[in-house]
Order: sequence, then C-alpha cells, then structure tokens
Amino acid sequence: MAALVAVVALVASQSPSRQPPVAEASVSPGATQTATGNPAARDPGHPCEVTTSGEAPATPGPQRPFVAVVLVNELRVRSEAGLSGAPVAVLQAGQVVWITDGPVQADSSDWYLIQGGNNVGGWVSAGSPDQPYLELRSPLPINQPAIVSGLSGGAPGYLAWGYEGHRSDQAETPVVVVSSDGATWSQADLPSEMTDSIVSIAWGPAGWIAVTTEGMTGEAGTFWRSDDGICWTSLPGFDFANVSPRSVVGSSAGYALTAGDNRTGSTKPALFFSPEGQTWNEVDPQTVIFGSGVLAMESDFLRWVDDGNGTHTRISADGRTWHGSGGALPGPWNNEPLFAAAGRWLVAVTTEYVAATATVVQTVWRAQLGGSDLVWERVTDTEPLLADNTIDSLASDGSTILAVGYEATNAELRMWRTSDGNTWDEVLAQGVFGGVPELVTGTGAGFSAVGGTVTLAGVNPVFWHATDVDRWTPERAPVLGRLVESPVNVDACPSVPTTMVDWLVMPASVGVECFGDTPITFRAWLSMPGGCGGLSPGMYEPAWLIRPFDLSIIVTPFETPYGSCGSLAQHPNLTILPDPQQWVMVTGHYDDPASETCRWAPDPLYPFAVVRYGLVQACRERFVAMAIVPEVEP
Repeated sequence: MAALVAVVALVASQSPSRQPPVAEASVSPGATQTATGNPAARDPGHPCEVTTSGEAPATPGPQRPFVAVVLVNELRVRSEAGLSGAPVAVLQAGQVVWITDGPVQADSSDWYLIQGGNNVGGWVSAGSPDQPYLELRSPLPINQPAIVSGLSGGAPGYLAWGYEGHRSDQAETPVVVVSSDGATWSQADLPSEMTDSIVSIAWGPAGWIAVTTEGMTGEAGTFWRSDDGICWTSLPGFDFANVSPRSVVGSSAGYALTAGDNRTGSTKPALFFSPEGQTWNEVDPQTVIFGSGVLAMESDFLRWVDDGNGTHTRISADGRTWHGSGGALPGPWNNEPLFAAAGRWLVAVTTEYVAATATVVQTVWRAQLGGSDLVWERVTDTEPLLADNTIDSLASDGSTILAVGYEATNAELRMWRTSDGNTWDEVLAQGVFGGVPELVTGTGAGFSAVGGTVTLAGVNPVFWHATDVDRWTPERAPVLGRLVESPVNVDACPSVPTTMVDWLVMPASVGVECFGDTPITFRAWLSMPGGCGGLSPGMYEPAWLIRPFDLSIIVTPFETPYGSCGSLAQHPNLTILPDPQQWVMVTGHYDDPASETCRWAPDPLYPFAVVRYGLVQACRERFVAMAIVPEVEP
C-alpha cells in the first residue's frame, strides 16, 4: 500500500490560501470524439440562454473575524449562544480571544464561540452597534490573483477552471476559460446558479461535462453540460448520497467518474460510468482497494487499482465491463502511477520503494494497445535518464507523450518526449512556465500547461501552449485579468503594528509590501515550545528561515501553556531566549536579506513533495525574530 506523507504547503500569508485539487484521472486525446446535440458556433455578441430556474444561492460575505479584543469588564462566557446558556467564565476588558465560530443570532445580539487564555471557551455576545462588547478583527483584505484548479483537453481544444482574481473579503467567483489552440482564450458565461466547487471537467460524446461538489459536505453538487465550454446547462442530479466526486474523464464510449465512497462509514475509491453524463451507474467494484484512477483513451478506458500488493491495471471498451489486464506493476510509493497513450502504445511511470537499498526509484513500462490484453514490458534504457530526475506528470497529444519533471538535486524543470515509451528525447525547458507546472494536458492541436508569474500578491497563472514541444509560447493576452502585483493598493497600507492583534490581522504579504525589513515590535505571551509537528520532505535552506516545523518560537496574544504551531523564525544571531510562560516584547521584521538564498531540493524517499513556485517569496514573508526580551513591569 502506498505510504502516506503529510506535506506542508508553503503559505505566503498568515491567512488561509486556496490550493488546487490533485487530479485523480487523466485523458489521452482522441481525434474522433464528437459532441452530440448542436455544437454550432455561438454568436459571441449574444449572451447564453438562461436554462435554469430558481433564485441564485447567497454568496459568501466578508471574511469572518478570527480574533477579538474584549471591550467591557465582567463579560460572561456561556455554554451556548444566548442568555439561556449557563455562565462558564468571565472576561475582562483588554483580554484577547480567538473567534472559532459564529455569528449566531440570539436575544437580539450576535454571539461568537471564543477560545481564550487558560482554556477558557464558550459563547459570548458581541453587544450592540452602539454598545459593543467585542472589538472584532478580521484579516486585512488583500488582492489575490486568479487560480486555475484544473486543465482538460478534448476535440474542440482546451478548457480550464478555477476562480477569478478578487479581494480576499469578497466572494470567490468560479471561472471557466476555453481555447481552440492554447494561444487565445475566452471566458465562459457561467449561469449564476453554478456556484458549487468545480472539481473536474471532461470532453466526451455529449460535449463538456462539469462535475461539482458542495463546499461544506464534499458530496455531489449540480453537474453541467456544454457544447462549446461557453454556455452551460444543468443536468439531473447525481443520485448517490455520501459519495464525493473527484475526477471525470471521457472517451467516445462515455464518461468515467472516480469518487470517494463514504457509504460504509470509511472512505474508499469508487468508479461510476455514464454514456452521456446524466445517468450514472457504479461499475467495477473492488473488495480491497487503497487507491485508484482512470485514463481515458480514444475509445477505451484504463483503470489502475492499488490493492496493497502493487498497481493492477484494468481495461474497458465500453466503461461498463472491466477486466484485469497486464498483471501488477510495482508501487505505488507516495505518488500515484502515471499513464498516457500515444498511437498504439500505452506508457506507465511507477514509483517503488527498494528495501534492499532503502531508496525510491521510478521505472518506465509500456504495453501495446489493440489486443485483448495488456503485456507490460519494463523499459530499462530509461533508467539512467531517471537516476537524477523525477517524472511528475505525463500528457499526450495522441502521437507524442510529454513527460514533465525536475532534477532531484535542485528541483529545476526537466521535460522529455516519446512516441513509443522506448525512445526518449529531452526537451528544452529553459525559460518556460516560471516553475514546475502541475497542470499539463494535450489534444490533437498540441499541448497546454499552466505556468505562473510570482509577485507579492501570489502566483499569477499563465497559460502556455506548444504545437511542437520544443517551442512553448505564453498566451497572447491574460484571459484571467491583468497581473496582480501587489497585495494592497499603494494608499491602503496599515500603520506599523504595535500590538500582536494588529500584527495577526496583517497578512505577511502586506508586511513585506508596506514595511519591508522595518523593525516591528509588539507584546506577546511566550508559550511553551511544542504542540505542532509533521513531515515536510526535502532539504530547505536556510533551514532557520523556511523549513516548516522549525519555527520553535511560539507566541500568543493571551496566557496559555501551549500555543500550537510556531509563530516566528529565530534569526541565528538570536541565541538566547527568555524562559517561556511570561509576557515578552518581540522585535522582528519581514523580508530578511537571507530570503534571496532560499532553496529547496527533493527528499530521495519522497521525491514528489515538489515546491513549484514562490519559495523566495515565502521566505520574504517569514517574520524573523531579532530580539525577545521579558516585559518590564511599569
């Protein structure tokens, strides 16, 4: 069974950030898939016809407060929201508390669930507008670039989905963009009701099918169909409770949907098939299964299954009837196997742990298509190529397979191509994408990938395309809007924080933009070390600045024995710290000069925890403690 690794994402902010989902299925393009219905060209001057009814769901409001300062003495903390709740504690003016839930309306007031010092917890009233009991503080709003969550290919071209760029205190707006050639993109006219999270979109015999999930439950939301990727109509509901859709792929036979099946109380992979994206049936149930994914080819499907004893491949011509084929491939180890088809060849890249040498190796396999069964052969000639590199993804345009990866020593981008899985040529990768792209797909028109331009505001997505994999070109005009360079407008910088609450509500990117390495001082409670940990594979340099879980200085805005994860990076010159469990004065800064030297290299045992973009920016956003001294009593 694949080993599980907890990987910490480098978040360049003190507020939550969005992360794209991990794809569980892939597609090798076929040139003969044609959508049913009427895929006639739409007049771009006319809006899409409204095909759904009912009121649009309410959109999220501004960011919820996460910290508050108590404004009055003897503020009761109650066991539940409302005056009927039993008093459990009392707060005094000036105390700081975390906001963990709410607001809940009760007795003509908003109530919030709080967590304070010495494990005080419960519900408190916020008071009234003219007599507030709490000073509620939310993160300062920042400008956020668009995010591309997924990329798909089909007979009409390319389609990508994600969210538009926006201010963090505004609702996220789903976005779909399409392109016939990868160079020029157009934005879809999404129905106002299309608000559930888009998890996957695939092309097949009924056109583009979009699969969504409800944000709170993860269960299936409304599914949608489109002939051109621009105009969308809703489909009948996916009638399987406690099933969470993950990824959909399409071939000329129909659509295969992978999902997480929670119907028995524990989640396991499941597979569903539909000929037209509307009526779904569960197919190919497996007794023991730890992982699974699907590849759609021109007319067939391939499914891989991890049963704890290797990667088994199963094939289906119609999506309904499946059979084992080709025996077991090695692995997987800490990463899903990769598959792609080109011409009459199917190529697999698997990862396995070799106990004898305590190393992880990738191996390349190929099997010929067209017969009733797959016969896998190991391509040993590629092993010298992979000795110092890792293949991260495969994509196909129908005749060529593109492998995208990186060097094992420095995570620099590397790419290769093959038409048969046996002969591999390296592709020039210098100066493209801005990092290692996570999203790459192919169609009969070539390849498309999502790169990124890193600014203080974050990673701005950029679409790249190639008809010849030696020549990559960025999109002609940014379909997702102009480059978002700054997290705040020039005139919107806050004052230099003088309290820990002021510092907490200021995203780190704002600290870098507005104050650079200017010293910032605030009062804080120095907590006991510990209370946070995990595995973040790879070599981080300098470790004191960027390595996760090495932030051993834990400060909080109230007295508490333990304060969860570390808050501050400890500069090498800060060699002596005060004893914990006391109030201290902290002085530090953002944008440390050492940020420019930040580097990351993969761990040989966990080569897939790749840092793709923005490592230097993440280092700049670390708050580096230069001095911590006990508070002097007045």
